[in-house]
Amino acid sequence: MSLKILHNVNVVQPDDFVLPATLWIRNGIIEKLESGLSSLPEVEYELMDGEGHLLIPGMIDVHIHGANGFDMMDGSEASNLEGPYLNPKRKGMQNERFLRHPNLTEMKEIFNEADGLIKMVTIAPELPGGMELISFLKENGVIIAVAHSDATYEEAKQAFEAGASHVTHCFNGMRPIHHRDPGLVVAAFEEEHVSLQAIVDGIHLHPAIVRMMHRLKGPDGMVLITDALQAMGLGDGNYVFGGHHVTVSDGVARLEDGTLVSSTVTMNEALRLTVETGISLKDAVQMASTTPARILSLDTLGRISTGLDADLVLLNEQFQVQWTMIKGHII
Repeated sequence: MSLKILHNVNVVQPDDFVLPATLWIRNGIIEKLESGLSSLPEVEYELMDGEGHLLIPGMIDVHIHGANGFDMMDGSEASNLEGPYLNPKRKGMQNERFLRHPNLTEMKEIFNEADGLIKMVTIAPELPGGMELISFLKENGVIIAVAHSDATYEEAKQAFEAGASHVTHCFNGMRPIHHRDPGLVVAAFEEEHVSLQAIVDGIHLHPAIVRMMHRLKGPDGMVLITDALQAMGLGDGNYVFGGHHVTVSDGVARLEDGTLVSSTVTMNEALRLTVETGISLKDAVQMASTTPARILSLDTLGRISTGLDADLVLLNEQFQVQWTMIKGHII
Protein backbone atom coordinates (compact mmCIF):
# COMPACT_ATOMS: atom_id res chain seq x y z
CA MET A 1 0.00 0.00 0.00
CA SER A 2 1.60 3.26 -1.15
CA LEU A 3 -0.06 5.60 1.40
CA LYS A 4 0.40 5.25 5.14
CA ILE A 5 -1.02 7.66 7.71
CA LEU A 6 0.81 7.63 11.03
CA HIS A 7 -1.11 9.45 13.74
CA ASN A 8 -0.99 9.87 17.51
CA VAL A 9 2.78 10.38 17.68
CA ASN A 10 4.73 13.06 19.53
CA VAL A 11 7.38 15.02 17.64
CA VAL A 12 10.03 17.28 19.18
CA GLN A 13 9.63 20.91 18.10
CA PRO A 14 12.40 23.53 17.63
CA ASP A 15 11.48 25.09 21.00
CA ASP A 16 11.95 21.69 22.69
CA PHE A 17 8.21 21.16 23.19
CA VAL A 18 6.81 17.78 22.20
CA LEU A 19 3.57 18.06 20.26
CA PRO A 20 1.14 15.51 18.73
CA ALA A 21 1.55 15.02 15.01
CA THR A 22 0.26 13.07 12.04
CA LEU A 23 2.43 12.03 9.10
CA TRP A 24 1.23 11.11 5.63
CA ILE A 25 3.78 8.80 4.04
CA ARG A 26 3.58 7.93 0.36
CA ASN A 27 6.08 5.67 -1.41
CA GLY A 28 8.56 6.03 1.42
CA ILE A 29 8.48 9.83 1.47
CA ILE A 30 6.88 12.12 4.06
CA GLU A 31 4.13 13.79 2.04
CA LYS A 32 2.42 15.79 4.75
CA LEU A 33 3.01 16.68 8.39
CA GLU A 34 0.14 18.08 10.42
CA SER A 35 -0.74 18.64 14.06
CA GLY A 36 -3.78 16.38 14.08
CA LEU A 37 -5.80 13.99 11.98
CA SER A 38 -8.16 16.44 10.29
CA SER A 39 -9.49 14.26 7.49
CA LEU A 40 -8.86 10.98 5.76
CA PRO A 41 -8.33 10.48 2.03
CA GLU A 42 -10.77 8.74 -0.29
CA VAL A 43 -8.05 6.54 -1.73
CA GLU A 44 -6.88 3.33 -0.08
CA TYR A 45 -4.51 3.84 2.83
CA GLU A 46 -3.05 2.18 5.93
CA LEU A 47 -3.78 3.89 9.25
CA MET A 48 -1.08 3.45 11.90
CA ASP A 49 -1.50 4.42 15.56
CA GLY A 50 1.68 5.64 17.28
CA GLU A 51 0.01 5.25 20.70
CA GLY A 52 1.33 8.61 21.85
CA HIS A 53 4.98 7.54 21.64
CA LEU A 54 7.91 9.75 20.66
CA LEU A 55 8.74 9.80 16.95
CA ILE A 56 12.25 10.86 15.95
CA PRO A 57 14.23 10.84 12.70
CA GLY A 58 16.21 7.68 12.07
CA MET A 59 19.39 7.72 14.15
CA ILE A 60 22.68 7.55 12.24
CA ASP A 61 25.66 5.92 13.91
CA VAL A 62 28.77 7.19 12.11
CA HIS A 63 31.08 4.92 14.11
CA ILE A 64 30.21 1.29 14.76
CA HIS A 65 32.22 -1.94 14.53
CA GLY A 66 29.52 -4.54 14.96
CA ALA A 67 26.33 -5.72 16.68
CA ASN A 68 24.32 -8.84 17.44
CA GLY A 69 27.27 -11.15 16.88
CA PHE A 70 28.36 -9.60 13.59
CA ASP A 71 31.69 -7.82 13.11
CA MET A 72 31.88 -5.14 10.39
CA MET A 73 35.01 -6.85 9.12
CA ASP A 74 32.96 -9.99 8.38
CA GLY A 75 31.57 -8.30 5.27
CA SER A 76 33.13 -6.95 2.10
CA GLU A 77 32.00 -3.30 2.24
CA ALA A 78 32.71 -0.54 4.79
CA SER A 79 32.21 3.23 5.12
CA ASN A 80 34.30 4.10 8.23
CA LEU A 81 38.06 3.39 8.27
CA GLU A 82 39.66 3.68 11.71
CA GLY A 83 43.32 3.14 10.94
CA PRO A 84 45.75 1.62 10.21
CA TYR A 85 47.50 5.01 10.28
CA LEU A 86 47.30 5.45 14.05
CA ASN A 87 49.86 6.29 16.71
CA PRO A 88 50.84 3.22 18.78
CA LYS A 89 51.26 5.48 21.81
CA ARG A 90 47.49 6.13 21.80
CA LYS A 91 46.39 2.85 20.26
CA GLY A 92 43.82 1.94 22.92
CA MET A 93 42.57 -1.52 21.96
CA GLN A 94 43.88 -1.28 18.39
CA ASN A 95 46.20 -4.15 17.50
CA GLU A 96 49.66 -2.57 17.28
CA ARG A 97 50.99 -5.08 14.76
CA PHE A 98 48.60 -3.67 12.16
CA LEU A 99 49.47 0.00 12.75
CA ARG A 100 51.83 1.90 10.45
CA HIS A 101 52.64 5.32 9.05
CA PRO A 102 50.36 6.84 6.41
CA ASN A 103 51.06 5.41 2.98
CA LEU A 104 49.61 7.39 0.10
CA THR A 105 50.21 4.64 -2.45
CA GLU A 106 48.36 2.13 -0.26
CA MET A 107 45.48 4.55 0.32
CA LYS A 108 45.11 5.17 -3.42
CA GLU A 109 44.84 1.41 -3.96
CA ILE A 110 42.16 1.21 -1.27
CA PHE A 111 40.22 4.03 -2.93
CA ASN A 112 40.38 2.30 -6.30
CA GLU A 113 38.94 -0.88 -4.79
CA ALA A 114 36.31 0.91 -2.67
CA ASP A 115 34.73 2.64 -5.67
CA GLY A 116 33.35 5.63 -3.75
CA LEU A 117 32.30 3.80 -0.58
CA ILE A 118 34.79 5.53 1.72
CA LYS A 119 33.18 8.48 3.48
CA MET A 120 35.31 8.99 6.59
CA VAL A 121 38.86 8.04 7.58
CA THR A 122 40.44 8.30 11.04
CA ILE A 123 44.18 9.04 11.20
CA ALA A 124 46.88 10.33 13.54
CA PRO A 125 48.02 13.42 11.61
CA GLU A 126 51.35 13.80 13.45
CA LEU A 127 52.74 10.61 11.91
CA PRO A 128 55.15 10.92 8.97
CA GLY A 129 53.05 11.34 5.82
CA GLY A 130 49.98 12.41 7.79
CA MET A 131 49.62 15.85 6.27
CA GLU A 132 50.10 14.48 2.76
CA LEU A 133 47.34 11.96 3.40
CA ILE A 134 45.03 14.72 4.69
CA SER A 135 45.52 16.61 1.41
CA PHE A 136 44.67 13.50 -0.63
CA LEU A 137 41.57 12.69 1.42
CA LYS A 138 40.34 16.28 1.22
CA GLU A 139 40.74 16.27 -2.58
CA ASN A 140 38.59 13.13 -2.71
CA GLY A 141 35.79 14.58 -0.57
CA VAL A 142 36.40 12.29 2.41
CA ILE A 143 35.71 13.42 5.99
CA ILE A 144 39.07 13.43 7.77
CA ALA A 145 38.79 12.44 11.42
CA VAL A 146 41.54 12.56 14.04
CA ALA A 147 42.02 10.05 16.86
CA HIS A 148 44.40 7.47 18.32
CA SER A 149 46.74 10.41 18.10
CA ASP A 150 49.44 11.96 20.25
CA ALA A 151 49.22 15.21 18.30
CA THR A 152 50.20 18.35 20.13
CA TYR A 153 47.97 21.41 20.07
CA GLU A 154 50.09 22.87 17.26
CA GLU A 155 50.07 19.66 15.20
CA ALA A 156 46.31 19.33 15.57
CA LYS A 157 45.82 22.95 14.54
CA GLN A 158 47.85 22.30 11.42
CA ALA A 159 45.73 19.24 10.60
CA PHE A 160 42.47 21.14 11.07
CA GLU A 161 43.72 23.98 8.90
CA ALA A 162 44.70 21.46 6.20
CA GLY A 163 41.25 19.87 6.07
CA ALA A 164 40.63 17.59 9.04
CA SER A 165 37.14 18.34 10.37
CA HIS A 166 36.13 15.63 12.80
CA VAL A 167 37.33 13.97 16.02
CA THR A 168 36.69 10.28 16.52
CA HIS A 169 35.46 9.26 20.01
CA CYS A 170 36.63 12.55 21.50
CA PHE A 171 38.84 12.31 24.62
CA ASN A 172 39.39 8.59 24.05
CA GLY A 173 42.57 7.49 22.29
CA MET A 174 44.36 10.87 22.27
CA ARG A 175 46.70 13.12 24.21
CA PRO A 176 44.83 14.34 27.31
CA ILE A 177 44.33 18.02 28.13
CA HIS A 178 47.04 19.57 30.30
CA HIS A 179 47.20 23.24 31.22
CA ARG A 180 50.65 23.57 29.63
CA ASP A 181 50.03 21.02 26.88
CA PRO A 182 46.42 21.40 25.65
CA GLY A 183 46.64 18.81 22.87
CA LEU A 184 44.26 18.11 20.04
CA VAL A 185 41.04 18.22 22.11
CA VAL A 186 41.48 21.90 22.95
CA ALA A 187 42.50 22.56 19.34
CA ALA A 188 39.26 20.93 18.20
CA PHE A 189 37.22 22.99 20.66
CA GLU A 190 38.67 26.16 19.15
CA GLU A 191 37.94 25.26 15.53
CA GLU A 192 34.32 26.01 14.62
CA HIS A 193 34.32 23.67 11.62
CA VAL A 194 35.46 20.64 13.64
CA SER A 195 32.78 18.28 14.95
CA LEU A 196 33.15 15.74 17.74
CA GLN A 197 32.03 12.16 18.32
CA ALA A 198 30.81 11.23 21.80
CA ILE A 199 30.40 7.73 23.25
CA VAL A 200 27.69 8.46 25.81
CA ASP A 201 27.52 5.15 27.63
CA GLY A 202 28.29 6.27 31.17
CA ILE A 203 31.77 4.72 30.90
CA HIS A 204 33.86 6.42 28.20
CA LEU A 205 32.85 9.97 29.15
CA HIS A 206 31.84 11.48 32.48
CA PRO A 207 28.48 13.30 32.23
CA ALA A 208 30.23 16.60 33.01
CA ILE A 209 32.48 16.09 29.98
CA VAL A 210 29.45 15.37 27.80
CA ARG A 211 27.83 18.59 29.00
CA MET A 212 31.03 20.54 28.36
CA MET A 213 31.33 19.18 24.82
CA HIS A 214 27.72 20.16 24.18
CA ARG A 215 28.19 23.60 25.70
CA LEU A 216 31.28 24.34 23.59
CA LYS A 217 30.21 22.76 20.30
CA GLY A 218 26.42 22.80 20.44
CA PRO A 219 24.19 20.12 18.93
CA ASP A 220 25.36 20.96 15.41
CA GLY A 221 28.99 20.19 16.28
CA MET A 222 28.59 16.96 18.20
CA VAL A 223 27.35 13.49 17.24
CA LEU A 224 26.37 10.51 19.35
CA ILE A 225 28.04 7.24 18.41
CA THR A 226 28.14 3.72 19.79
CA ASP A 227 31.62 2.59 18.67
CA ALA A 228 30.03 -0.78 19.40
CA LEU A 229 31.55 -4.20 18.88
CA GLN A 230 29.66 -7.37 18.00
CA ALA A 231 28.67 -7.86 21.66
CA MET A 232 26.06 -5.11 21.34
CA GLY A 233 22.70 -6.80 21.80
CA LEU A 234 24.18 -10.09 23.04
CA GLY A 235 25.14 -9.28 26.62
CA ASP A 236 28.06 -10.34 28.78
CA GLY A 237 30.49 -12.98 27.60
CA ASN A 238 33.78 -13.61 25.81
CA TYR A 239 34.42 -12.36 22.30
CA VAL A 240 37.20 -12.03 19.73
CA PHE A 241 37.45 -8.51 18.35
CA GLY A 242 40.28 -6.97 16.33
CA GLY A 243 42.44 -10.02 17.01
CA HIS A 244 42.00 -9.61 20.77
CA HIS A 245 40.17 -11.68 23.36
CA VAL A 246 37.56 -9.39 24.88
CA THR A 247 35.47 -9.91 28.02
CA VAL A 248 32.17 -8.09 28.46
CA SER A 249 31.06 -7.81 32.07
CA ASP A 250 28.10 -5.70 33.19
CA GLY A 251 27.98 -4.32 29.66
CA VAL A 252 31.60 -3.07 29.75
CA ALA A 253 34.05 -4.55 27.22
CA ARG A 254 37.72 -4.81 28.21
CA LEU A 255 40.93 -6.52 27.19
CA GLU A 256 42.73 -8.76 29.67
CA ASP A 257 44.83 -5.78 30.83
CA GLY A 258 41.71 -3.73 31.56
CA THR A 259 41.82 -1.53 28.44
CA LEU A 260 38.37 -0.39 27.32
CA VAL A 261 37.24 -1.97 24.04
CA SER A 262 34.62 -0.07 22.05
CA SER A 263 31.22 -0.25 23.76
CA THR A 264 27.99 -2.20 23.90
CA VAL A 265 25.69 0.84 24.08
CA THR A 266 22.90 1.23 21.50
CA MET A 267 21.91 4.52 19.90
CA ASN A 268 18.61 4.71 21.76
CA GLU A 269 20.43 4.08 25.06
CA ALA A 270 22.96 6.80 24.17
CA LEU A 271 20.04 9.13 23.47
CA ARG A 272 18.49 8.38 26.87
CA LEU A 273 21.78 8.82 28.71
CA THR A 274 22.42 12.12 26.94
CA VAL A 275 19.07 13.46 28.11
CA GLU A 276 19.83 12.21 31.61
CA THR A 277 23.00 14.35 31.68
CA GLY A 278 20.75 17.42 31.43
CA ILE A 279 20.94 18.03 27.68
CA SER A 280 17.58 18.83 26.08
CA LEU A 281 15.70 16.15 24.15
CA LYS A 282 15.72 18.38 21.07
CA ASP A 283 19.51 18.70 21.11
CA ALA A 284 20.01 15.01 21.88
CA VAL A 285 17.87 14.02 18.88
CA GLN A 286 19.78 16.47 16.71
CA MET A 287 23.08 14.88 17.77
CA ALA A 288 21.76 11.37 17.08
CA SER A 289 20.04 12.10 13.76
CA THR A 290 20.26 15.54 12.19
CA THR A 291 23.93 16.41 12.70
CA PRO A 292 25.36 13.07 11.51
CA ALA A 293 23.12 13.26 8.42
CA ARG A 294 24.45 16.72 7.65
CA ILE A 295 28.08 15.72 8.21
CA LEU A 296 27.67 12.76 5.84
CA SER A 297 25.70 14.91 3.30
CA LEU A 298 22.65 12.65 3.58
CA ASP A 299 20.23 15.39 2.57
CA THR A 300 17.03 13.31 2.71
CA LEU A 301 17.65 11.96 6.22
CA GLY A 302 17.94 13.24 9.77
CA ARG A 303 14.78 15.33 9.97
CA ILE A 304 11.01 14.86 10.06
CA SER A 305 9.87 17.12 7.25
CA THR A 306 7.83 16.96 4.06
CA GLY A 307 9.73 15.72 1.05
CA LEU A 308 12.25 13.74 3.08
CA ASP A 309 12.63 9.97 3.47
CA ALA A 310 10.35 8.32 6.01
CA ASP A 311 13.27 6.96 8.03
CA LEU A 312 11.84 7.07 11.54
CA VAL A 313 12.10 5.53 15.00
CA LEU A 314 9.25 5.22 17.51
CA LEU A 315 10.37 5.30 21.15
CA ASN A 316 8.45 4.84 24.37
CA GLU A 317 8.95 6.92 27.53
CA GLN A 318 11.95 4.78 28.51
CA PHE A 319 13.53 5.34 25.06
CA GLN A 320 12.93 1.73 24.11
CA VAL A 321 12.47 1.18 20.38
CA GLN A 322 8.93 0.21 19.43
CA TRP A 323 9.70 0.03 15.73
CA THR A 324 12.08 1.36 13.12
CA MET A 325 10.92 2.53 9.71
CA ILE A 326 13.16 2.78 6.63
CA LYS A 327 11.69 4.48 3.56
CA GLY A 328 8.19 3.85 4.86
CA HIS A 329 8.68 0.17 5.71
CA ILE A 330 8.78 -1.05 9.30
CA ILE A 331 11.64 -3.46 9.94
